[in-house]
Amino acid sequence: GVMVDGKRMEDIPVGAFGNVADNGCAAIATYNLMIFHGYKPTFKTVLDSLVIMRGGNKAERAWNAVGIGGILPFTVKRYLKNYFEDVKSKFWWGWENIVKRSRGIITLFQWPGKGKRMHYVAGITKASGKKIKFYSSFLDDYKNNFISISEYMRLLKKEGCKRKYIISIGKRKKERDCFH
Repeated sequence: GVMVDGKRMEDIPVGAFGNVADNGCAAIATYNLMIFHGYKPTFKTVLDSLVIMRGGNKAERAWNAVGIGGILPFTVKRYLKNYFEDVKSKFWWGWENIVKRSRGIITLFQWPGKGKRMHYVAGITKASGKKIKFYSSFLDDYKNNFISISEYMRLLKKEGCKRKYIISIGKRKKERDCFH
């Protein structure tokens, strides 16, 4: 598989009313993390799994199935737990601590402005977990290099974005321990 960028994916539906270009960043971030760590799902498999994810309450499943609000972070976390050990999450505080021992992260932030849209971004950590490369961040001043989580948070703040949620993963589960 190849890591993807959602800008050219308007024709792929998310739930009943959304599309990948506008509402698929959770699936893109999740897929990119999976591919980087050696899993070989199709993008459609990841997207469909997130939209119809078992577990959670009825409201969460309904939200994801509609599609126009994107996928909830609790769904992304539950999906990643099927494939990675030590999956953790935090809301807007403590991001530095959660990254220290992670093998990858997914962040969720809110854009400034009237629509206050949310956006998920996959981050691939170097071996030490201290530097991260972000994919599909769409931040003006990010130059696709490895940076610290503190630098990333400064970029978010500079653009008026608000940190909302972070998910970190540990190492891959053994294939026999994965839910498919």
